[in-house]
Amino acid sequence: MSSDIISKLKELDDLPALPQTAKKVIDILNKPDFSFAELVSVISKDMNITASILKLANSALYSPKSEIRNLTQAITFLGATNIKNLVIALSTKTLFENFKASLLIQKVWEHSVAVAIYSRIVALKISNKISEEVFLIGMLHDLGIIIMNQYIKNYEEMISEIYGTEESLYEKEKELFDITHAEVGAKLVELWNLPGIYSDAIKYHHSSEDSKYKEYTKIVEYSDLVLSKNNMNIVSFTDENRIEQLRNEFGIDVETSDEIDEMFNEVYQYEKELFKL
Repeated sequence: MSSDIISKLKELDDLPALPQTAKKVIDILNKPDFSFAELVSVISKDMNITASILKLANSALYSPKSEIRNLTQAITFLGATNIKNLVIALSTKTLFENFKASLLIQKVWEHSVAVAIYSRIVALKISNKISEEVFLIGMLHDLGIIIMNQYIKNYEEMISEIYGTEESLYEKEKELFDITHAEVGAKLVELWNLPGIYSDAIKYHHSSEDSKYKEYTKIVEYSDLVLSKNNMNIVSFTDENRIEQLRNEFGIDVETSDEIDEMFNEVYQYEKELFKL
């Protein structure tokens, strides 16, 4: 790999900016006296995000007792933090759409949606208070792959070569490039000024024992590995020993694991259309 490409990746000085709607929502919510009216005004200008939020609010992922009919109801029902995370997650879809179209980009997006949903369901089972954060981490955890695919020639071909093998993409990147998609993705969300929990969890989602926020990062690592085992990732590598270790740590027995899988399959069938590129 040529040194100039590696240098560009390590400097990471030309990464995409946070989409405008997400940036405005974060700026509003950072005000101690923000108003719902201002929040509704900003979000409603993006019809795609507005429609998606309403569909999500009415989906099995959140299971409202009555139909959510407008954005004000959705914000009241979901809460400001949840709305912020959903806007960021939905906004990242435009990044995938703006990069060169390929099967890799499509598969990374589908995997990211799956990890987000699975992580939220796991969190609801073991620690409800962090379910929204792990949903967003799941959506963002592999952003570094689309950046590396832009910078590195034959990156997609390298992934194709290790598919079906026991090779880890994370370890292969370290070997070939001395930088990983986890590091690149972490740097991207740092530049977006998202809270440190997100950059940390993204950076260590393949090595959660090194994370400052293990409670969050381990759930995303677990979800990533389980979905890889179920052929819902761009590579075949998984680690069944690590899956079992984390499952025991979470206190997830066979019955609970089956319940999580069943709920995931039900929710994902609906949500994958909503998040479709």
